[in-house]
Amino acid sequence: LAFRMTAAPRDARPPHASPALGWGSVTGLGGVRMTAEEFLALGETDERYELFDGVVVMSPSPLPRHQQLVQAIFRQLDRWEPPQPPTVFLDTDVHFGDGVVYRPDVSVYAGSRKIGLPRVLRAAPDLIVEVTSRSSRGTDLLAKRDAYDRFGVP
Repeated sequence: LAFRMTAAPRDARPPHASPALGWGSVTGLGGVRMTAEEFLALGETDERYELFDGVVVMSPSPLPRHQQLVQAIFRQLDRWEPPQPPTVFLDTDVHFGDGVVYRPDVSVYAGSRKIGLPRVLRAAPDLIVEVTSRSSRGTDLLAKRDAYDRFGVP
């Protein structure tokens, strides 16, 4: 695989970016500019990355309380018995467009969509749940929410 492994220039940062949001990590691939296809070609990584406007951002692993809340949401969805059960993914990359790959806490696809088990989630989910924390609040409520609105996610 060949990647354009250049650090993002300061002026490439979107207006919502800040060090407090985890922008510009010097660990691993944080701050590297790449396309969504290049990002997705990385496959599974040891670090938790997302792609914001073509720039790789590393976010810290969720704390235990965060994971407990995500599990509680999943259990509620799992108990739900509609005629066509939804497909639910936890902490899985969703490709929203070139330069945008987010990793929502919970992504839900209506059962009527029959998406199966694709290698990469390229369709916008019908529902996304982000459990906010101090370290992710700005990203979840500003950058991601705007993108989710643009891609038609409620």
